[in-house]
Amino acid sequence: MVETGKSKRSYRRRGAMRDAAKRERFIEEVSRPGVTQVEAAMAAGYSDRPECARVRGSQLMRDPLVRARVEERRGEATARATDEAGHAFLVHSPGPGLHRLCFAPGDSTAAAFKLLAADSPVALRLLWELPGRRAAVAFALAPLSGRLHHGVWYRLADAELNRLAEAVESYSLSPPGDV
Repeated sequence: MVETGKSKRSYRRRGAMRDAAKRERFIEEVSRPGVTQVEAAMAAGYSDRPECARVRGSQLMRDPLVRARVEERRGEATARATDEAGHAFLVHSPGPGLHRLCFAPGDSTAAAFKLLAADSPVALRLLWELPGRRAAVAFALAPLSGRLHHGVWYRLADAELNRLAEAVESYSLSPPGDV
C-alpha cells in the first residue's frame, strides 16, 4: 500500500461552521428583529457580497443547532418586548384586498407606515390606529392564524376588521392574566 502523504488529522469542520466566533456573531445578528440572514452573514464577516452571504446564511440556518439557538434567542427577545407600549395600526392594500395588523413602538406609527408603503409594490392605506401594546397585536391575530395570505397579510371582511380593533382595545385595557 502506498502512502499518499496525507496526514491522519482528526476531522475538521469545513465551510460555514468552521469559525466559532463568526457563527456566534451570525446567531446574535440574525436573532435581532428585522435582520435578514444576508445582513447577519455580512455583519459576521462571512462575505462582502450579498449573493455569497445569502448562501452562507442559508447554510448556517440549515444546521439544527444554529436554528435552535436562533429560535431560542428570538423567543427571549419577543418575551421581553411583549409588554412594550405603542400603537397598533391596520394597513389595507386595496389592489389585492389584503390587510395587515402592525405594531409601532412609542409614537412612531407614521414612520412605520411610511416604511411599509415605501417597500410595497402597490399603494397602501392606513385604516386605523389605536394605542396598545405589542402583545395585543399577537392576541388579536391569534384566531386568524390559518387565514394568512402572502406572509403577514390577511383577507378579512368588515366584521373581522371591527373584531380586530375590539380585540386590540380590550387586550390593551385588561390583558389576560391581570387581576
